[in-house]
Amino acid sequence: MPFKNIFLYLLSFLAFHSYAQTKKWVLQTEDTKIVLGLNGRGQLSLFELINPGKGFNWVKSPSVMPFVRQADIGSDSFATNWKYKSATVDRKNGTTISLLFKNAHPALELISMWQARKGPGPIRHSLFIKNLSGEIVTIHNQESIDINVAGPASQTSVVYINDDASLPDSIGVYKHLLNKAFSKDLRISEIQDWIPFVALDAANSNGMYIGWEWSIGRVGIAKEKNAAVVTLKAGCGDDFKTNILTGETFSVPPGFIGTYKGDLDDCGNSLRKYLFNYSMPAMIRNDKSFPKTEWNAFAALGKEQGGWDPVESKFYPLIDDIAPLGFEEVVIDVGWWSGYGDPGHIIVDSVDWPLGIPAAAQYAKDRGMRFGLYDNENENLTSDSGKSERFRDISFLIKGLNADFYRSDATAGPIATGSYGKNQRAGFKADVSYWAIKGFYEVIDSVYKTIPGFLWENCSNGGGLKDYGALKRASKVQNQDIYYPVDARRSFYDASHAFHPMQLASVVGSWKAWQAEGSVYEYRSGSMGASYWHPDAPNGGNGGPVWTVKHKADIKKAVATYKEKLRPLIRDANLYHIFSRPDSIHWDGVQYYNPATQRGVVYIFKPKDIGDRYTIKLKGLDPKINYQITFEDGSNNSTVIKGSVLMKAGIEVVLKGELVSELMFIEKSKPK
Repeated sequence: MPFKNIFLYLLSFLAFHSYAQTKKWVLQTEDTKIVLGLNGRGQLSLFELINPGKGFNWVKSPSVMPFVRQADIGSDSFATNWKYKSATVDRKNGTTISLLFKNAHPALELISMWQARKGPGPIRHSLFIKNLSGEIVTIHNQESIDINVAGPASQTSVVYINDDASLPDSIGVYKHLLNKAFSKDLRISEIQDWIPFVALDAANSNGMYIGWEWSIGRVGIAKEKNAAVVTLKAGCGDDFKTNILTGETFSVPPGFIGTYKGDLDDCGNSLRKYLFNYSMPAMIRNDKSFPKTEWNAFAALGKEQGGWDPVESKFYPLIDDIAPLGFEEVVIDVGWWSGYGDPGHIIVDSVDWPLGIPAAAQYAKDRGMRFGLYDNENENLTSDSGKSERFRDISFLIKGLNADFYRSDATAGPIATGSYGKNQRAGFKADVSYWAIKGFYEVIDSVYKTIPGFLWENCSNGGGLKDYGALKRASKVQNQDIYYPVDARRSFYDASHAFHPMQLASVVGSWKAWQAEGSVYEYRSGSMGASYWHPDAPNGGNGGPVWTVKHKADIKKAVATYKEKLRPLIRDANLYHIFSRPDSIHWDGVQYYNPATQRGVVYIFKPKDIGDRYTIKLKGLDPKINYQITFEDGSNNSTVIKGSVLMKAGIEVVLKGELVSELMFIEKSKPK
């Protein structure tokens, strides 16, 4: 054999031997399997990303997961050289694998932690970088997720979702076939942009997805023209850098990776179970009376219609009206104060609220309602003093003013603000957002730890902070900031692909003709997830119609149906987008079905008089079971239909007129 060939053979043998000796670790949930390992160069790589029920590997070749490439000490820059040192495996709650890497100069430790929890859903990735150098070290961008994946040729689409903050996006859920070059950076912020979630879907048969547990940053998608591989990144951004103090550990925002079998609804149903089990406040998960039916008193309490100056004289009559209807929460929105005093002390407007806010809170509580207060004082959360002041502000609402929960918004500026420089944790313009968000999370987490029963209601420009980091901490997020029923349903349609519906408060409540003529239609539009209403008071105090006895009875029944029949499904059932996105013309709605109880419901909305009949095809049923179909409003006769027929041929529903709605309940038929 020629020397050249012998040499090439030896190189191939050594490469293969090195590959064969690669360390590997396996993590698996019910529907996601990941194989991690070290490649021949000692780099952490993703070798397999598989849905066990499908068997397709989304990693065609090992995907190297890059670590911080540059670290600075003062004006000196150093290229890093990370070396694997050890691994630990913890099986106390699922499987957690922690991989330790070290960099010699500057002396840094990096832990890449992977967690597969029990049940369905994704595998979570966290990164921690510790400074052991004895000096301040500046690190440059470290992605939370940075992987190369590839789906079946000519069949894979990328899916991403607008957050609909303020005004629902014209499209909402975007889907592009990846048959040519594609590149997009999804900005994640407090203004209208994107949910930190991306899925690759293979012809509605299987797929993979990533998510990011942070509120400000970006998610990147890139595919070259003739390449099969798609690069997915999630992190603080290419220009990010920050200082790690001596002995300090820097936490990279967490992310997660998952796979699914089926279509986007199957993806969402798996992810939602994970979010319910592991990524929402324990109180709303454990207490089956959540999500509550909530009334936001903004429209009812202002001195004038749409006013930002609520008054006590309208509060007590409002509670007398809505408590008997079954509402369980009320929140006083913007403007109940006259100013801010010492840090942590908000001054109640004693002219407009002569009896005081604590008395108002107690009045609502005595009538069975939880009481919330809005606050928008803007502190600098990149400083210890700012975090302390925000903690005192929120604590004062609960302890000093008798509130049960804190409602945030951005009327005085972003929820999480900060700056860099002297007395600030941020050292650069590029890391202000990171430290501001971290500061806000620290404040909210501290309040949860110190005040039992506390909850945070999240509104920032109506859905600006709609992400996995915020919703890990919030009881709900206001889904949009325009209040017509179709906008509520659009924002819910979009966000419910990526989040648990019990945390999505799609607010409705224009206080003119809608309330007079379509109140049940309106209420249902805002009760497909967390029930959230925003109209004028039933007494018409701000120009709305005075409710009739029948009007009150209709709403009382709708609220009772939500609490008794809909809330259990919203909490525990699978969710299916069986209609097209709402457009104010065509029929729309969603379906819930819980295979464990064999019960479900279809929300049906008919906004225009475009024909009385519509055939609805259901999803997720047992094809062999006979189902009893009933209609809440009696618009159609009850019937029994086999699951296979409901899914293939569908059921024809008749609704007459416009601005009409119906709830079609599904339940396993009982033998006669």
